[in-house]
Amino acid sequence: MSSDAAKTRVIFFGMAGALPAASLRAILDTPAEVVGVVCAEPRAPAARRRGSPLAWLRALALRGNDPARMAKSRRVDCLRVREANVPEVIHWVRDRAPDLMCITTFPHLLGPELLSVPRIGAVNLHTSLLPRYRGPSPLFWIARAGDSEGGVTVHWVDAGEDTGDILLQEPLPIPDGMTSEELQRGVAEVGSRLMQDAVERIAVCGNSIPSQPQSGGHRNPRPRPEDAQIDTAWGARRVYNFVRLARKWQMPYLINGDTRCHFDDALWLPERRSQETAIQVGRRRTTLMARDGTVVLWKRGRFTKALDDLRALRGWRQ
Repeated sequence: MSSDAAKTRVIFFGMAGALPAASLRAILDTPAEVVGVVCAEPRAPAARRRGSPLAWLRALALRGNDPARMAKSRRVDCLRVREANVPEVIHWVRDRAPDLMCITTFPHLLGPELLSVPRIGAVNLHTSLLPRYRGPSPLFWIARAGDSEGGVTVHWVDAGEDTGDILLQEPLPIPDGMTSEELQRGVAEVGSRLMQDAVERIAVCGNSIPSQPQSGGHRNPRPRPEDAQIDTAWGARRVYNFVRLARKWQMPYLINGDTRCHFDDALWLPERRSQETAIQVGRRRTTLMARDGTVVLWKRGRFTKALDDLRALRGWRQ
């Protein structure tokens, strides 16, 4: 690594979570100097849930995945924000004279005045194979589409949303039965490695590093509850994968007559096939029979869900 790499001044934009924490750790492991961390405060609905015991446990587990706490432990300046494109944030960033901005899971689009501050530019880590699935929550839309492959992209940030030239990109297989927590962990592992590679390359080559313009593609909105409705025409295998993959962002549900049944876990039995699609609604479990097998659907208890969340968060931190 050249001596220029050690002189590269980086400001990181993110929020509490496994992926931004892994991304920041990777950047801190490069010879570049992290001179500031801008950490977004949680949205208001999340703040209102803080009083519940399960939310308290999750908040405790997230402490190790908080970029603001990581910055403090490394004696790096940190700014917690609820908005990004305001004078105090712009001045704070400008005062630190960054060469490069690195963004991972930051909930606000950065405006032109803020993006003009870094000498080299800004890069963003996006959890899809751009130009597919631009916009927020791409992993939900990958689950919704029934894709067997996802991926991660590091791209330059321009005036659009996830439209800048692609620097690095790597696919990630999505096997049958993968959960949203497992998918997020895989994305964090791949994404942090790509971000580290990108920072090291940019530190040497600046904005002359080879990149690929995007073409085509589409943007998906933030998932709504109605986007989580299960289509029985999908068959058992796709329903099974959707329920396990989408549960982190929206609770999947099935409408049977006048009844709406929500699920966040499933079991696929491919050997139990039915020529006609049929639904059996039980007290605790619902069964969907189709030509490609049977899928058993249920909703985890609060304690089971909390344990699954804690295991996932613990795994991300290892």
